[in-house]
Amino acid sequence: MDNKKEIKVKSNIHKGVQNNSATFKAAILAKNSLITALHQKHFLTSDYNMAIINDTLYLQLTGYIQVAKLGRYRRNIRKKRRALKKDEKPRSEEKDIKNLFLKQLNNPFLSKNIVIETKILNHLITEEKSQEYFSTFSTTHYSLFSRTTSRFIDLVRVIALFIEKKIHLRVLLQILGLTFKNLNKRQHTKYISFVQSLFDMFTKERTIKGVKLKISGKISGKTRSDSIIIESGILSLNSVSADNVSVIQHVYTNQGAFGFQMSVNYK
Repeated sequence: MDNKKEIKVKSNIHKGVQNNSATFKAAILAKNSLITALHQKHFLTSDYNMAIINDTLYLQLTGYIQVAKLGRYRRNIRKKRRALKKDEKPRSEEKDIKNLFLKQLNNPFLSKNIVIETKILNHLITEEKSQEYFSTFSTTHYSLFSRTTSRFIDLVRVIALFIEKKIHLRVLLQILGLTFKNLNKRQHTKYISFVQSLFDMFTKERTIKGVKLKISGKISGKTRSDSIIIESGILSLNSVSADNVSVIQHVYTNQGAFGFQMSVNYK
């Protein structure tokens, strides 16, 4: 009898482990699908925290909303506030943006078993710094961002957050990848010189010691794939350190697929 009880207990424990692993896999899939859906809605995820409690997935997302989408949200908020009655008090703009943002996400994973909390980093940007970087790279605005002015504003704002360690490196790499995606092969050399001047500015700041970007692909329309490394400052060889951050991304263009690998060493 005792042996039968032990067998039953062991089987129940095994089932529990299987259920937990299945729940964890489903949560990972839900998180990845949600981040992809957010990216399609012009929300670039910087950091996230995930927890599973009583078969409910709790997600805490921190990210940046791109300028083009943020303008649409604010126009919709103004229309709703005009329609409000005088007795009703309008909510803060940040809460309104969150609600509009989550309502427009038509995703099957957003069910009652998932609780999402978002933190938007746009309000942390200092206008003085963004205007300073805007004037510094105003010449590249016409050569690389002639058709995408909003993308240039996004880059300037993300740079201001990145230098102050308020946003993750992956968001900056996503903006650089989106910029590279819209370029033709004749603009690749201008893009490389722009990134080099950007990295030189980073190393002059008090928070960044060194930064490096490796681009792999058919650069400038070459018949064979090649790699080019853009770096500035000092990079530590110890990749396990908390001061070193590395991100990898694939950029798909009309000229083919490119691999971007970026590393930064904080002070």
